Amino acid sequence: MADRGEPNHIAITITSFIEEIPDPRIDRSRLHSLSDIILLTLIALLGGADNWVLIEQYGKANEDWLRQFLRLPNGIPSHDTLGRVFRLLDPHELGSRLAAWLDAIREDRAAGHIAIDGKTLRRTMERAEGKSPLHVLNAWATESRLCLGTVSVEEGENEISTMPKLLGLVDLQGQTVTIDAIGCQRELARAVTSGGGHYLLRVKGNQPTLEAEMTSFFESSEADGFANETWYAFEETDGEHGRIEVRRTWSTDELGWFEGHGAWSGLRSLVVQRCSRSLPGEASQTLRVFISSLPAEEVERLARLARGHWAVENQLHWVLDMVFDEDQSRARKDNAPLNLAVLRRLALGLLKRNKSRKVGIAGKRMIAAWDRGYLTELLGGG
Repeated sequence: MADRGEPNHIAITITSFIEEIPDPRIDRSRLHSLSDIILLTLIALLGGADNWVLIEQYGKANEDWLRQFLRLPNGIPSHDTLGRVFRLLDPHELGSRLAAWLDAIREDRAAGHIAIDGKTLRRTMERAEGKSPLHVLNAWATESRLCLGTVSVEEGENEISTMPKLLGLVDLQGQTVTIDAIGCQRELARAVTSGGGHYLLRVKGNQPTLEAEMTSFFESSEADGFANETWYAFEETDGEHGRIEVRRTWSTDELGWFEGHGAWSGLRSLVVQRCSRSLPGEASQTLRVFISSLPAEEVERLARLARGHWAVENQLHWVLDMVFDEDQSRARKDNAPLNLAVLRRLALGLLKRNKSRKVGIAGKRMIAAWDRGYLTELLGGG
């Protein structure tokens, strides 16, 4: 076992980032170090504990082993202490330091895809105080399967006004950001490109004129057999259990007809995707339009990004509810729900990154609870 005065080197990388977080407590109340409290919570989340009481019990059951990673001068903090500290802790400080660590361990930095989407934590509402449930925005790196940032949408704000805060947590250099229709805003396009990134933004109800003009332009070109404008095309088909889905994507850099194109920072292409789905006795078709700062000739990449955006729902939001029981979390007070949400996303990312166990996320959490070698592997960055 490592010397109890110094944590094991495996955890040093994340510890060095966590130790930069300001401690909100007064000196005389600091029986447990802030880094110990944060790392204990992360380790317990990896091992299957989902609330303060279980985190305390996990710590007590594994105290000797945890001293490889934590100093614990006064033993394991109580569940009341855990809840109180996370209520006080600044979520921006926690999120920004963890985002910096995750950015340091990513492998997909060259041309990564970051999908941004919102999620409501339904049980965090306080009816007696008239408090709405916590709604957060997440930045999900689809290739490395890491949540690079999480911010809350405060009372009186909305997703649009909150997104710049989230973008500010993430190193956007060389990354492509995708956002659903609500994020099709000139200010957000400017924020992405000024950070050195690219964007693919869905055009829908919040830009009705642009959507109608793009649809009309595409349908007119299609009716003429694309004889008058240059369109790049890509098609892919998949299906199972009798379902067949065909996705056809077209992109063009013909922007002359679009009077307002100069107001969109870095705009280089218009993208149209037609999805045709057929089941026995049933067929449907949808047309989606996007704008992008990527060149039109990269139509295959644009098609993959448009489809890949929804990984944030399938790989992040759904798993948080099914495996981490996030929608049932009772942490409600002050900053506690957001801080716990940030650590859940970190735990999920570390579990998803690890490929040494060929089981699902729930299975990996069980293995982490049983196998300390595997848990140590996860703490090293997944």
